[in-house]
Amino acid sequence: MRNLTTVWILVFCSALAGCDDSSSTAPVDPSATAAPGASEQQRQPRAVSTAHRAGAENASAAVAPQPAALPGMMAAGQAAGAQAAGTLKLSERLVTFLQRWSKRETAFVETYKATFTQELAKLRWFKRLSASVYEARGYSLAFSDGTKLIAGVPMLASLEALESHGLDPKPYGRQQIRGLVSAVDKASGAYHRLLEDTGGLKEAALWKVLDALRGRSSVSSVELDKLLADEALSDLDLGVLTRIEQRTDNVFDAKAGLNTAFVQLDLALTQAYLRYAYEMRYRRVAHPFDADASYGRGLERSAKALLERYKRTPFDAGFGDVLAKLEPQIPEYQLLRRGLRFYEELAATNEQVKLPSIASRLRPGSKGRFVVKLQERLKQEGYYDGDIHPLYDEALAAAVTLYQTTHQLKVDGGKMSYSTRKSMNRTYAQRAASVKLGLQRHRESDLHQNPEFLFGSAPYQARINIPAFEATFFKDGKPARAHNVVVGGNVVGVHEKTGLRGHFNRTRLFSKKLKTVVLNPVWRVPPRIKQQELDKQLLDEPDFYAKNNYKVKILADGTEQVTQLPGPKNALGLVKFLFPNQYSIYMHDTPRKRLFKRTIRAFSHGCMRVEGALDLARFILIDVEGMSPRTFDKALDARKTYGVRLKTLVPISIDYNSVGIHDETGKVMFYADIYKFDRDYRAGKTPYKRYPQRGLEQAVVLAQKSGPQ
Repeated sequence: MRNLTTVWILVFCSALAGCDDSSSTAPVDPSATAAPGASEQQRQPRAVSTAHRAGAENASAAVAPQPAALPGMMAAGQAAGAQAAGTLKLSERLVTFLQRWSKRETAFVETYKATFTQELAKLRWFKRLSASVYEARGYSLAFSDGTKLIAGVPMLASLEALESHGLDPKPYGRQQIRGLVSAVDKASGAYHRLLEDTGGLKEAALWKVLDALRGRSSVSSVELDKLLADEALSDLDLGVLTRIEQRTDNVFDAKAGLNTAFVQLDLALTQAYLRYAYEMRYRRVAHPFDADASYGRGLERSAKALLERYKRTPFDAGFGDVLAKLEPQIPEYQLLRRGLRFYEELAATNEQVKLPSIASRLRPGSKGRFVVKLQERLKQEGYYDGDIHPLYDEALAAAVTLYQTTHQLKVDGGKMSYSTRKSMNRTYAQRAASVKLGLQRHRESDLHQNPEFLFGSAPYQARINIPAFEATFFKDGKPARAHNVVVGGNVVGVHEKTGLRGHFNRTRLFSKKLKTVVLNPVWRVPPRIKQQELDKQLLDEPDFYAKNNYKVKILADGTEQVTQLPGPKNALGLVKFLFPNQYSIYMHDTPRKRLFKRTIRAFSHGCMRVEGALDLARFILIDVEGMSPRTFDKALDARKTYGVRLKTLVPISIDYNSVGIHDETGKVMFYADIYKFDRDYRAGKTPYKRYPQRGLEQAVVLAQKSGPQ
């Protein structure tokens, strides 16, 4: 059991690693839980015995920024003069000691604040933000209670896992933080070794007297002598007080060193946390249009949000959950982390089997050493687990088919092809880089950064991934259904108003809420499509409008407005899904079903054609909205436009991510970089220049129009 010496020192030195400007506030026991927001009961010393607790609490209450006077006792100056004359009694020395203690307390608190300020001034990154967050919390520690790490434990674990997210660990200063952790351990060991030296019975008796005096505003010399006599203490015990003074000085010094070590570690962990939160939740580096111009610009944009997040963060035992929620919540993210580790390990530990050009012609039934090389190559990546032999059998054909499926290649009865061989010869390091970029794109998705569209925040939501040519609808955070889609094409066109050449048909990246489902829709043909396509069609087929149910109306300004009426030939099919946006993009059915059989499906003018669109409409209107199947069928069969405003709005996010996860095997899917956003990002060509004109939003402009078209 600790004696009163330890109790007193603990009670004072406790929360100086977590004190605020109010130095009159009683410090806390360092062995107590001192997390922000802890109750006073939680902050009481844990290791103080019942018999000593009252005295310890009185000692804690006596901490003040100015020396406490003890009326009726000898003044400090008088005591010092008596000591110089060699006549100082034990009672007089006690008065001097108590006043010296009080001054040391005041200086200790001031030194702690000064240490914090000095260390803050040394910071290179997040300097102003760090100063703001510590000022907001009264310069109390965030990641420890002044005796041990609490929130710091999961923070350190997250720092060790940076590479698994594809994050660069260098700016985090992990090695420096490891050194600071060692410094805290060393300082803590030195401090606690001093506390373990409890002294003898005489010291305990003298501390009992000191404990009684600390809570008194006045005491007479007679009463003081009686307190000493009751503990069998006399002037012969001056040496005991000298040992207490020396030991107290040593403990003050050791605690100051421990405080400094904790302050330095806390600042380093705060810097790491702010960087981690920024890179996980706010950074935009890969978005083709919205990426920040620099790291610093991104921090400026996010500083307020980071500060507010820090202020409301509970730095306690639940801090690990806080860190976990900084990561994208879409299930694919964690599976891609596993995929990154897989390909990085392959790149580091395997000499990749390269396939010669003749491997492109291999097919089931082929024999020879090139079949062996193909088996070895697929075994390396986990696609083939059979024996190595020179026959292209069914097992190898199945492995090739699975590889083609997960790499968005044409499947042709298990046969090899030029594109398949070329894909297999891409290095594992290149595959790892693609997964790393995919993780970054998930972190930049509206499903992670936009508060209105966070994954899991609505009972129903949808994600359309352009390179996957797929729309996935989620219910309560789990995939409910998936539909193949045709997205905007890559053709190069000319903007009719500005003469700019570029990609104007590409599907844009944005998030909106699905508000209306329209059965038997009318298609109002955009002027650009009329001029560039329908007018040309009319030259070849003068009756094209009549045969395809188009209606032409002359507007007041003399321009033609072309509309296609509902029916089986309508370009929008039998249903469209509206989520109003500035790009006039929506999802719809199509009479041209054959395009869904293509592996690469980028053919539209920007809107997304949905395979199984009527099934999706039934899901939304019947399963989600509660419409009866009879009402749905009756409205559809009427061949009249019938719009339904949804009571349950469905958030829809359109992403661009060239990696995903194969549902059946969990393997990483590698998609075509259809819009070349990945290529241009790596080449430093993004973010693309933005144009304010309507129709040019998120358009990739290649050049000014030149010459006759």
